[in-house]
Amino acid sequence: MSKKSFNLGFMYIFFIVIAFLSCKNEPTTENSVLDNIQQESTVVSTTEASDENQPMTAIKELPDACSLISNEAIKKFFQVKSNVGHVDITSSLKPNTRTCNFYWDGENSKSNVIVELRNYSGESEATANTTIQNLVNVGMLVNGIDNPIPFNVFDAAGKNGAYSDAQARYFWAYNDQYSFMVVANVSGFDEKSKLALIKNLAKELNANFAKY
Repeated sequence: MSKKSFNLGFMYIFFIVIAFLSCKNEPTTENSVLDNIQQESTVVSTTEASDENQPMTAIKELPDACSLISNEAIKKFFQVKSNVGHVDITSSLKPNTRTCNFYWDGENSKSNVIVELRNYSGESEATANTTIQNLVNVGMLVNGIDNPIPFNVFDAAGKNGAYSDAQARYFWAYNDQYSFMVVANVSGFDEKSKLALIKNLAKELNANFAKY
């Protein structure tokens, strides 16, 4: 092989090696662009999912149910002889409600009164007033019971109310957007006297809620 042919062969190999190294170090490829897009999409999706998991705005608009009535007021209304305590039992599964349990030692067993405030904003077409009227017209449907539980009308300090003494449940519409529910697990009162106590309680709750 002549010296000239050797030099040409060497130069040819040299250029092939340079070209190979250039391709290997290429900074931008189609796959790298796709990877970047996927990473950006992941960030956006994570943010959206995080926003969806935030509590509904409705619950922030509702006051703590335990702040709407005091332990002393419960003690007075229900003629409790022992001390009354309370605990917030709002459920994360019911973001449009605030619930408080007031409890004490009764004569024969523990007694309690549950106060729940509900916001109908952002829900179905039902309103607080239509829900109360439906309890009166149809009753309450309960799983495992064939017939609806009947409810009676009562005046909750000027608000539309429905109650079942057998269920110890009292509902009333503060207006179309808000309603109250009281569960009174107390003894020593007949239906008429207990209803009179609930009416006084409704008057207090309505007045306190009006301040928010």
